Amino acid sequence: LWLTQNVRMWRERKEDRKWRWILFDTDAGFGMSGQNDYRNNTIAFATSTGSTPGSPPVWSTLIFRKLLANDEFKNQFVQRFATYMNTIFYPGTVLSVIDSLQNNIEAEMSRHIFRWKDSGCPAGRWVPVFN
Repeated sequence: LWLTQNVRMWRERKEDRKWRWILFDTDAGFGMSGQNDYRNNTIAFATSTGSTPGSPPVWSTLIFRKLLANDEFKNQFVQRFATYMNTIFYPGTVLSVIDSLQNNIEAEMSRHIFRWKDSGCPAGRWVPVFN
C-alpha cells in the first residue's frame, strides 16, 4: 500500500519549518503490479476510513481527510490537481518523459541486468521492453 509504505514525511529541525511529503516507488501507478492500479480511484482510496476490504488503515488517510475538510485547502487541491492532470501528467507529456528517460539508459540496461542478475535484485529479474 503506497499510503503506508511508499511515503515519507520530513522537515528541517528548526523552528517554524514546514513538513514535506515524498512519494516514491510508484510502479503500481504504471500498472506494473499487474492489478491495473492506475485505473483505481486513488482519491477515494486516499480518503478511505478503512471500512471496506482492501482499504488502507484509517491512520494512513487521516491527515489528508482532515486537510480536505478545510475549504481553502480543498479548493487549492482541486485546482492544482486539475492543472497537473492537464499539463505534467497529461498522457502525452508523461510518455514523452518516459521515452526520453528510456533513451538515456537503454545502452546501459543489458550491462546492469547482467551485473545484478544473481543478486536477488529485482532488476536482474525484469526484462526490459524497448521499442
